[in-house]
Amino acid sequence: MIDGPKPLEIARHPANWWIYSDQYFTAGQVLLETAVRNRRKWDEECVGRGVTEEHHEIRRRFSLDRPIIFNLAFSIELTVKAILVAQDPVRWVPENGRVRFGHDVLAVVTENTDLEFSENETKVLKRIGDYVSFGKYPERLKPGDTVERFEDLFNYHPYVSWSLPEFFEIISSIREKLRAELLALIS
Repeated sequence: MIDGPKPLEIARHPANWWIYSDQYFTAGQVLLETAVRNRRKWDEECVGRGVTEEHHEIRRRFSLDRPIIFNLAFSIELTVKAILVAQDPVRWVPENGRVRFGHDVLAVVTENTDLEFSENETKVLKRIGDYVSFGKYPERLKPGDTVERFEDLFNYHPYVSWSLPEFFEIISSIREKLRAELLALIS
């Protein structure tokens, strides 16, 4: 039997958190590109036809919105965890193996870094936990919780101030700032 690193050693290495973050970000990016391509194809096929409510329902059911949002949001959460582990692996991943991260990413980032974010970036960071839950579960788990809904790529819900491509751009900007912070810690 080959003796490899123990789970605690793996969890205490920031590169492992970054690798997973990168995988989820890439998955979100690929899903978004696919969704945009599918939407354009759908629109081209529907030109000149009467589009019924049934067509809209089919498009909603096969939407990639939730997996896109989940993958992009979770990638940010994992990047923040990589930063925390790089700062102090023993504090954030103690001997008992219970990882000490919450889902309030904005609070964790502001308490543990000097990074500054734009207004939209701050709004997204404040809701990362909601976006992860939105992607994981078919409905809110706690009564009264609200999660902004992205109904489709270009005709977004009136309570959301950006479309999925705009959400991707905000996530990308946050990710670059977090990545620079992580690289500064591990260099």
